[in-house]
Amino acid sequence: TAAVDASSGGVSCPVRRFSLWGALFSNTFSSLVHSILSSAFHSVHRQVISSLKASLANAPPYRDMLPHEAYRNTLCIVTGLDKELKKVSDDAHELLVHAEEREESERRLKQSLYVQTCEIMGRLLNELRRMLDHDSSAEHVSIDEDEEATKQLILGRLCYFLKFRLASLPNLLNPDSSPAVVATKSGGKVGMISIAELQSAFEIADVDGDGLITFEEAIDAMEGAFSGTHFHGAEMLRDTMLVTSVSDGTDTNVSEASRTLTLMELALLSARGLKHAIHGPESALGTIQRMLNDLVDICFSKWARIAISKPLNDCLERTQILIDTACSVTDSEWRRLYLFSSPSEEQTYNVIEQEKSLSGFSARDVGSVSSFLVAFFISITSILNQCVSPSDSIQPLSSPSHAEEMGIDASNGMNTMSNLLRSSMVRESLLSLSRSIHAIIMTDADGSESGQRKIEKCCSSSLLQTLTDVLFISVSYFKEDGLDSALEIKVPVEVEGGLTSTTVAQYSRQFLGEMEGVIKGLLDNDETLGNEKYMDIIGQRQREVLLACDLFFTPLFGERTTVMQGVDSLSASSDFVDFGSTPLLVNPLPSSRRFLLLPIQAEQSIKELELLQNFEKERTDKVEVERTSAGAAAASAVSSSFGFFSSMLNKKK
Repeated sequence: TAAVDASSGGVSCPVRRFSLWGALFSNTFSSLVHSILSSAFHSVHRQVISSLKASLANAPPYRDMLPHEAYRNTLCIVTGLDKELKKVSDDAHELLVHAEEREESERRLKQSLYVQTCEIMGRLLNELRRMLDHDSSAEHVSIDEDEEATKQLILGRLCYFLKFRLASLPNLLNPDSSPAVVATKSGGKVGMISIAELQSAFEIADVDGDGLITFEEAIDAMEGAFSGTHFHGAEMLRDTMLVTSVSDGTDTNVSEASRTLTLMELALLSARGLKHAIHGPESALGTIQRMLNDLVDICFSKWARIAISKPLNDCLERTQILIDTACSVTDSEWRRLYLFSSPSEEQTYNVIEQEKSLSGFSARDVGSVSSFLVAFFISITSILNQCVSPSDSIQPLSSPSHAEEMGIDASNGMNTMSNLLRSSMVRESLLSLSRSIHAIIMTDADGSESGQRKIEKCCSSSLLQTLTDVLFISVSYFKEDGLDSALEIKVPVEVEGGLTSTTVAQYSRQFLGEMEGVIKGLLDNDETLGNEKYMDIIGQRQREVLLACDLFFTPLFGERTTVMQGVDSLSASSDFVDFGSTPLLVNPLPSSRRFLLLPIQAEQSIKELELLQNFEKERTDKVEVERTSAGAAAASAVSSSFGFFSSMLNKKK
């Protein structure tokens, strides 16, 4: 059929009339494709979860895990997920050849892919988060720490790769394919809710305000949020969470009471009836990236907390012994126990004490940084090096434009894996160390914070030693050339009115500053000490340790330009103390291994490859020698033959 447009001078232009059969076929085709996609995405979800659980079950303790193996296994899982998502999308587009209404069917197909991708990512991230919360619940307190650290490290690496290696997400989550945009373009009624409306319903259901609601609370929140629309919130949530699928073995063993959901997870699971933002953090892709950021931070923080537990306990135990000893002995006895390495040094000190009334404060009154504190820093640096491979230092994305395409903020979301692990180690070690040492020093003997503090019972020499250690912690973490970005992250802090948030640097400096102020106040009461003099010597002791251990501290704290610039001035100073007479470490550390900075241990397979290479070289040399000798023999035979013919010709002549 054709319609004639009078304004066009009688030129006929074809106009497609409404076809009932075409509309019926298009709706049937869309429903069929949606059902096929649902089954395909459910299968992909089961495959990813089963691969992850198998990897966790077969993983060794984190102290024995090779970092490149963890890198390879988690990357393999994410790469497999990306391939499956792309394959499902390609197979679905091939079905368009059977569609009657091609444009309408393609639009509905992209919309279905958008919704199904949001739902599979919501289910996957929900299950990953519940793995973390489930393992930290009260019924799993007895879980082995090595096993828990391994799980946190693997899950953290997996979530990190999910951020950067799912290349198919930008196409599947194209904002033009969202249900709201498709409904607007087709001229129909949108009938969807906004993220603000969903958040209001979530906050009503979240009674305790912890950001988590149970499955039953989520059902009520979804019903309230979608009331007044043609969507059924409860049915939508049960469908997306696979609750009604009895034959699906993914979540049938998990009761509804144990399920919890967050607001961002609900924003993905309700993609059918929720208007996502086109760009930014509230878009579907931005929501996924924010959830992955939170999971990476949680995993690596828990891993760091477990990894430093043993070195931290050793350090705190030695600190407790030092403080208890300082509270129970005299100043001279404490010096014999901690400051003198030999009887001759004690005799030298007695001579200095006799002349002290004339010369004032002596450099011998200040010892070096405690060995157990240095051992703690070296131990956690060694743990960090053992968990990092060279591939972890590679930038995850090639350019800021690529990051923007993936929904990542290039200004703060392009951290490498090694930088994230280092930041977690720095953050957790500073929080634990400052808080724990403060509890030891500032509490009374009965464990309370009332009455006379332990530090007030200590002798002057032990106060100098404690001040040296406290200031060394501050110098190590708070560099003069700028604050570490890991210390600018905010953490929740309990106060009298409830919870508040403050940065790691501010929270730790409260403990360190209070200890420093109390100790300096006690030392000011000692007339034999000069404030400026002992502070200069404490700074000198700190530089000595930093210079000696700079190679080991660099992976954790970074390079220190101010320390290296002070090498010449320190060695030329008149107050410089020879390491031979005053030991750098009060109790020398036992050597554990050499080359602590090497992240990958040598494998037996490498040695086997070297042997095979040498064997192949010997065989090649032998063949070459045989070939050379054979060629020489042939040349000799030819030359002898020519000689024979020459002799015969000569005889004829």
